[in-house]
Amino acid sequence: MSEEILKLVKLTKKFGGLTAVKDFSMTLNKGELLGLIGPNGAGKTTTFNLISGNLAVSSGNIIYQNNDITDLRPDQVADIGIARTFQNIRLMSGMTVLENMQLAFHIWNDYNILDTIFRTKKFKIKEKKYLEEINKTLKHFNILDYKNDKVDDLPPGIQRKADITRAILLKPDLILLDEPTAGMNPSETDELVEIIKWINKDLKISTILVEHDMRVIMNICSRIIVMENGDIIAEGSPENVQADKKVIEAYLGKSYQV
Repeated sequence: MSEEILKLVKLTKKFGGLTAVKDFSMTLNKGELLGLIGPNGAGKTTTFNLISGNLAVSSGNIIYQNNDITDLRPDQVADIGIARTFQNIRLMSGMTVLENMQLAFHIWNDYNILDTIFRTKKFKIKEKKYLEEINKTLKHFNILDYKNDKVDDLPPGIQRKADITRAILLKPDLILLDEPTAGMNPSETDELVEIIKWINKDLKISTILVEHDMRVIMNICSRIIVMENGDIIAEGSPENVQADKKVIEAYLGKSYQV
């Protein structure tokens, strides 16, 4: 029997008279790669914002690893092992790729301000370890050569990979990827698909993927949830979802073929 890592129970978010997410319930099993799709305005990103603490929940519950995290702040959510990326890349402007990566290790730092000021042996050992891990991960994402470049000067595809790299360096058990292939050309998309597989299978990070590229979703997700107007209209395997008449009419289009 699969073990749940995340459970959403009748999750609802209202903005005044608008209900963006309505009684949304789902579970994610440990190690699963789940696709979350739907037309613009369906509530996908709002759901991510609720899980990550970027928005307050109107009603319902978020259960992570058997703990209720409904009211946690974004920094607290990150501390317990949930990382996310955004549609709009959120790298720190004016800093290099390396400096952005180093920000991820604030959660794991166990040296104090005096260690930093006096550059103690403990500080040097930890910093060397962090740098080795950063270099290893940047190399896997094929962006090590950009380590010392300012993120502002990088092409969108490289920025996107750097953003995901930083999220991975937080060492999460669950990652929420919000349209990771946005702005990428076909070859960059193909490369990122392999990286997502590596994140899920090799790093064993449970993954929820919001993505508009249906070929990405259909080819790498074991299960797909389809949202419309803040609620679920279909759920199942890629084969079942793409054959569902409600999904075809609401999102994929009658001419859709894989």
